[in-house]
Amino acid sequence: MKARAQAWLEGQQDWTGAWATSEGTKNQVLPWDQLRTTCIALWGLGASGSTADGVVAKATQYIGDALDLEADSYTLAMCAKSSPRFSRALRKSCPTLSSGASASPETSRKCKRRRSSCRNKP
Repeated sequence: MKARAQAWLEGQQDWTGAWATSEGTKNQVLPWDQLRTTCIALWGLGASGSTADGVVAKATQYIGDALDLEADSYTLAMCAKSSPRFSRALRKSCPTLSSGASASPETSRKCKRRRSSCRNKP
C-alpha cells in the first residue's frame, strides 16, 4: 500500500518539480498554494522512505527557488518540515522559527535577511 501511495504521489509531480492544487482548504487564513502543496508532498515522501531521488531532487530545487524571503511563518515551517536541508538552514537563520517564540520586529528583520541561506544551496 505504501509503495502504491508513493508511486501515485510521485506521478502527480509536474515538470517544474512542484505539486499543484486546485482544491480549497479548511484553513481560512492561508489558502493553499503550489509551494505549500509541494512542501507537504515532499514531506510525505521523505517520511514514507521514498527512494525516488529524481522526484525529491526536483521538488527540493523547486522549493529552494520558490521560497519567498518575506513568507509567513507557516509557509517557512512547511518548508522546514519538507526537507532536512531547509530545516537546518531555517533553524540556523531564524531561531525563533524553531522555538515557537514570537519574534521582535528587529529579530524578524534579521531573520528575513539571513533566510537567503536557504535558497539554492546543495
